[in-house]
Amino acid sequence: MQNFQILGEIKKRLFGKHYKALNQENLLNSDNINAKFDSLSKKLYEPKRPNYIVIFGLLLGNFGVHRYYNGDKKVALYFLIPSVAVLLLSIFVIPEKIAAGINMWIWIAALIDANILARKTSAKNYEEIREILEV
Repeated sequence: MQNFQILGEIKKRLFGKHYKALNQENLLNSDNINAKFDSLSKKLYEPKRPNYIVIFGLLLGNFGVHRYYNGDKKVALYFLIPSVAVLLLSIFVIPEKIAAGINMWIWIAALIDANILARKTSAKNYEEIREILEV
């Protein structure tokens, strides 16, 4: 039962190609998982889930929530400050259509950023899990 839980946690923290790579290298067999159970169970609760990053980027990317989730608080401000500024300016100064266009471009940038960040996170998680399983 514990093997299935560990495999489920590994799968949540990797994109498909990284999970398949671990399977092809035969690192996810039950003997290897049992031998490294303690170190895997400790390590698996630290990494971020790439799927969450994509969802946060899709839903709340304008506000930098995907970067905040990943721990990049300074970079999250690069999305938050322009979004709030456009929101405030749309109330007092600029027309709504222009503000919506600017916010759309911020959102598109956040989607691209979330996709890149999720891929990097999955690759980082893959390397960490692979390092534990190979030892």
